[in-house]
Amino acid sequence: MASSLHAKAQDLVRAGALALALLSAAHCGKTSAQPVDFASAQQRVQQFNQAGDFQQALQWAEQLLIVAERDYGQQSTQAATAHLLIAIQTQGLGRLPAAEDHYRRGLAIQERLVPAEDLSLASFLGGLGGMLYGQGRYEDAEPFMRKSLRLQELYARQTGNETGLGVALYMLGTNYTSMLRLDDAYRLLERALTVFEHIAPQGSLQIAFVLNNLATNRQIANDYRAAVGFQQRTLELFQRLAPDNVAGLAKINNNLGFLFDKSGEPGKAADHYRRAIAQLRQAFPDGHPDIATGNVNYGLLLLNLGRPREAEPLLTSALAMRRRWLPADHPEIALAHGALADLWLREGNWARTVAELRASADIYIARAARQDAGRGSAAGNDIGQNTLVFKELVKAMHRAAPSEAGPAFVMAQHATGSSAAASLAQMATRSVKGDAGLARIVRTRQDLVAQWHALDRQLVGTMSNPVASEAASEPIRQQLASLDGRIAELDRDLAARFPEYAALTSPAPLTIEDVRADLHADEALVQVLDTPRYASMPEETFVWVVTRTSQRWLRSQLGSAALAREVAALRCGLDYVGAWLAEGSQCAQLTGVDYTRADYEAGRPLPFDVKRAHALYAALLAGAEDLMKDKQLLVVPSGPLTKLPLHVLVTAAPASGKGNLRETAWLARTHALTVLPAVSSLKALRRNARPSAAREPFLGLGDPVLSGSCVPPAIPAHCPGDRIDVATVSDDAHQANRSASPLSGTASYFRNGLADVAAVRQLCPLPETAHELKCVARSLGASDDSLRLGGLMTETVLKRTPLERYRVIHFATHGILAGEMARLSAAKAEPALVMTPPSSPTEDDDGLLTASEVAALKLDADWVVMSACNTAAAGSEDAEALSGLARAFFYAGARALLVSHWPVDSYAATVLTSETFAELRSHPDIGRSRSFQRAMLSLIDDKRRPWAAHPSVWAPFVVVGEGAAPAGR
Repeated sequence: MASSLHAKAQDLVRAGALALALLSAAHCGKTSAQPVDFASAQQRVQQFNQAGDFQQALQWAEQLLIVAERDYGQQSTQAATAHLLIAIQTQGLGRLPAAEDHYRRGLAIQERLVPAEDLSLASFLGGLGGMLYGQGRYEDAEPFMRKSLRLQELYARQTGNETGLGVALYMLGTNYTSMLRLDDAYRLLERALTVFEHIAPQGSLQIAFVLNNLATNRQIANDYRAAVGFQQRTLELFQRLAPDNVAGLAKINNNLGFLFDKSGEPGKAADHYRRAIAQLRQAFPDGHPDIATGNVNYGLLLLNLGRPREAEPLLTSALAMRRRWLPADHPEIALAHGALADLWLREGNWARTVAELRASADIYIARAARQDAGRGSAAGNDIGQNTLVFKELVKAMHRAAPSEAGPAFVMAQHATGSSAAASLAQMATRSVKGDAGLARIVRTRQDLVAQWHALDRQLVGTMSNPVASEAASEPIRQQLASLDGRIAELDRDLAARFPEYAALTSPAPLTIEDVRADLHADEALVQVLDTPRYASMPEETFVWVVTRTSQRWLRSQLGSAALAREVAALRCGLDYVGAWLAEGSQCAQLTGVDYTRADYEAGRPLPFDVKRAHALYAALLAGAEDLMKDKQLLVVPSGPLTKLPLHVLVTAAPASGKGNLRETAWLARTHALTVLPAVSSLKALRRNARPSAAREPFLGLGDPVLSGSCVPPAIPAHCPGDRIDVATVSDDAHQANRSASPLSGTASYFRNGLADVAAVRQLCPLPETAHELKCVARSLGASDDSLRLGGLMTETVLKRTPLERYRVIHFATHGILAGEMARLSAAKAEPALVMTPPSSPTEDDDGLLTASEVAALKLDADWVVMSACNTAAAGSEDAEALSGLARAFFYAGARALLVSHWPVDSYAATVLTSETFAELRSHPDIGRSRSFQRAMLSLIDDKRRPWAAHPSVWAPFVVVGEGAAPAGR
């Protein structure tokens, strides 16, 4: 299994960091005037540490600090050394918050005393980086590891001693592998291999460790042949240098079995698995969980070879072993349940398949409850990393009991509910600022979670000891149970005192009964879950339609791959810039149309396939037409469907030929639609909503100061609805507007991975957004004083504005997807809105208003409008673009969002926004989504502008959040 390699890599990094820290600590602690008691105490610390007695080592390290501060002062290099050694011992004891505190205190002292290039700093940097890595805090660890590597490179050049350089290369390379920066990691690990081979030409275990991590890196990259080569070299070195390390040899053979299986060589895989099991039985006591790992891997291979009767006893015994030795919610137990589910799935026993998958899913749910959202660690990824288990469970549930929609409805929410985890983690970090009570609880919880995960790893380490006993692990189990209780108590406190924070960081799935309680009589909730093919189960999509009085669970034969194809084809008829100009575009093949840039510039309509739109509607929703009749739809999409505004679906088969787009049976004609980022959003929005008390009608922000070399579009002289506008705005003006569209916008810019203020400034200017905002302001009865344009459209101005005064806040600017942000900076892997960049970036103003910064704002808005490219355009890999921004604005105090899926025609944007607000002002009882529906229909039915009936013009926006009438109005 791949997990065994990752765990081993973590252990090796921590060991490497510890060795480097001890070496450098001894160096920096010695001075010519050092008294013998300090030197002796330091020697005893290292002696007990190397013996593995961290408690005794800690006692001596604490004594060392007393001596250092007494004889040399609190800010001395001796005191820094003592802090470092205390950190190492407390880390070994699993007391990670205390360890981090001492690492940072020692580093701060040492940085004040020595030059920036002093090697002694590497011990602090490498030790702290290794500890953060061990917690899964890879982004936090990376800068410390980089600085340590820089110092070790300098030292190696000066002295020729490359030992520390090899360790630093190895640590940073392994951290980059965990961050999925695989190419960077590979280069560093190759360098580490070269260094260690130069130090020990005949071979060493350090070389074996690096080879093992190179194998891990190539495995994650799906380059299994290369991974096999590295792992075979690891095995050769272990056989020659550590032949008595039977447990280590067993793990390497197990990994080779996994890699040969993935490489399509099951015979070799079986040989290595059998050797691994034999060695594990030699190294460990009967029933040990490491033996279970060998059984599971070999059992799964036998299943794939069509030998289930041989696999069953291996898989059954593996589960029993793990349940006997490991905590009840350990992920290895979840994997064992999943392996048995594979067995029963292949046997067609759906009841047992569901039982095993449900047991596996429950473990991931329990572990995710300990997520450390405030630090963005890996602790909260148990569900996100295992979404396939939840999708398999839904598929099996439908086969076992297709009429029992409720349990599957909840599991589907788990399968889709973690897409915005990175953004939510950063939002949580910012949102606790300014509230001392919340910050105190969150920090306490973070520390407890860190301790829990450290003890969990310590327990596994205890289990991996060949002479391990169940009794030896009992104290750790008791500590874990105690921490569980304290974390649960804090969660109850957070939910009671800070419910909005709890809903942001840990949104709980809703049952069908919960949903019914919050639905209005004229509403239906539609949840969609796309799934891939798995074993004998084909790809398929499941749809739940829930009203206040009934429910239905539908299955479509269109699954993840088919939906991606159909949505991509429809997007080709909607978005020229994002679909036809995208790198690797398949639009010509998908549509069968050779649509060129010349066609676009000439104003020829995009090839939207009405028949395809009807086929997609029929596959997904036709089976619930009776439930949806006369209802507003609250839609929770998943996967590819997050890239498509569903109001472009067609409810009736079109007549032969192209037909009249104005007469097409668009879903928009019969249903007002609202998108929810998650089912759980319904409860939060309905139960926490209150009428806005804001007195100002409008705040508009747009026309950021950008200097990209793009031809500006034509700007109308008047607003929609002006009498003179009707007479003067023609199709020709619209053609000019289209031909001048900035085709070199955000998509191509961010494919280059640019990440600085100067690069942001090179985005295309958006002068037409000033006109759009002025027209919307007029429709709401606001003056031009409500606008923040050009040089006033900055993060600084926004954050200093009392935003809670405004009922409608409108951003007309570029939007950036989460995936594009990830290419900018790992620390900002979240969606953002582009503001006017400052001359010099700061943490508070770098020209990018990220989701986490949005969450820290204070709003009281009925609407937030984002007429920005891409703010709702998200695929399964970029779902944070919608979910992250939406949740951030909801948390900040917005009731509903109006967001765009593709670059919006300037005229259409102005009509859609201004008429939506005008309708709502005239008819407040119809609600937001119906007001927006009327605005769309006004464009479709505008006989003076036939081009506006094309869905690329009227369909880019979606209402997200609360679409019903504002409460109390």
